[in-house]
Amino acid sequence: DIHYYDTITIQHKDTKVYLHSHPERYPLRYDDGRISSQGQQVTGYPYNDTNNYWQILPQVPFPEDDREGHPVKHGDIVQLRHLGTDTILLTHDVASPLYPTNEEFTTVSHELANGKRHNDTLFEIRIEKGKPGQTTFRSKASFFKLIHVPTRVAMWTHKTPLPDWAFKQAEVNGNKHLDKTSNL
Repeated sequence: DIHYYDTITIQHKDTKVYLHSHPERYPLRYDDGRISSQGQQVTGYPYNDTNNYWQILPQVPFPEDDREGHPVKHGDIVQLRHLGTDTILLTHDVASPLYPTNEEFTTVSHELANGKRHNDTLFEIRIEKGKPGQTTFRSKASFFKLIHVPTRVAMWTHKTPLPDWAFKQAEVNGNKHLDKTSNL
């Protein structure tokens, strides 16, 4: 079982890339001239790497003396903290680099994640065939979708690589078509 405050890696079912981030930022303008957020890049990376580590946090932190033994379940609302840069995963209404209809993923500081950008950092764990509050999130056994709470997009990736500015890694973006199995 995966518990709150555990460190996890997340791998896309179809492409096998890991959810990844690093200090590099999106360029001011994408290749087609659209403006980005210039936020920290969130990509898919095909190899095991320390930049693939994410800590799963509850929507509202547990008291310091009660942080162990709380399993994550289907339907829970979580935040994901990128360990390598100590930032919090976020998606927002900024077009992604390769899919203008999809949302860009980035990360923000704890101050913003726990302040004015808090809602933009909230994601629902939707386990395939899960039952709300009953089905426990399990490592290597749970196919799931990560659904952004405010905008109702699912985290998604595909095989077209990003340009050199992202080291030709995979784009991670928010897909509005929640029912697609490619969101797992």
